[in-house]
Amino acid sequence: MKVKVFHIRLTKENQEGDEREMNMFIEKVSVKKTFTEMVLGQVNFWSVLIFYDNDVVVWKPKLNSGKVFFGVDTELTEQEKEAFLVLKKWRADKAAELGLPVYMICNNAELLTVAKVRPLTK
Repeated sequence: MKVKVFHIRLTKENQEGDEREMNMFIEKVSVKKTFTEMVLGQVNFWSVLIFYDNDVVVWKPKLNSGKVFFGVDTELTEQEKEAFLVLKKWRADKAAELGLPVYMICNNAELLTVAKVRPLTK
C-alpha cells in the first residue's frame, strides 16, 4: 500500500486549488483509507493522508463545467515541458509586475493544463 499526503490550506487563494488537486488524485487511484488532521500554525491547514494501492496513476481528464484539468503529477512531452517553463516565466514576470506572489496569478496545475491543452482561445 502507498500513501500520499495533501495539505489543504484554509486560505481563499489556496483552498480551492488544493482541494481540486487532491480530488483529481483520488479519481485516479484506488483509495483504501484516509486520515485527516487539522494543523494549526501561521497558516492553518488540513493534512490528509490517502492510502492507496495503485502503482501507476492513469490520467483521466476531468470535465468540470466544460473545463479540463491536469494534475501536477501529469507527464509532459518535451514540447509541453518547454511551454510549461515559458508559462512559469510569464507567471513570475506578471507576479513581479503586480507585486503579488506567483500563486496569486496561476497555480502549477493550471499552467500544466495550458501546456498540455494548448488552447487557441481564452
